[in-house]
Amino acid sequence: MAFIIFGVLMISFFSRSNFFKNLLRSYIPSGSGPSKKERKNHWFKSVFIAKLKKSEIEVHISGGDPGYEETAKFISESALCIINDRDKLLNDRGVLTPMECMGNLLITRLENSGLQIIIKD
Repeated sequence: MAFIIFGVLMISFFSRSNFFKNLLRSYIPSGSGPSKKERKNHWFKSVFIAKLKKSEIEVHISGGDPGYEETAKFISESALCIINDRDKLLNDRGVLTPMECMGNLLITRLENSGLQIIIKD
């Protein structure tokens, strides 16, 4: 962890210099990400397993390109859920994960935006 923090601090410090800033930019130039055609071939599938004393729940989430399109859906739908459905959220418990706070509201939004979510009891 200390090496990661040290590395981030060093990059932050050196990136203030135009020489180092241009050097860092030369490694991965802006706009060099995958094309729309390449992103159409990308996909992801995540499986989450929660084990309780007497039962187990599996959640399968899958979708298209996780780096660009699906990440944007997660962020956008979460924001819209907070803005449009604030009165339906669990918001009286302190710090919560997005799933604890938004629950089925977020699941419905994500499914409507094209993600596949399967819950197996």
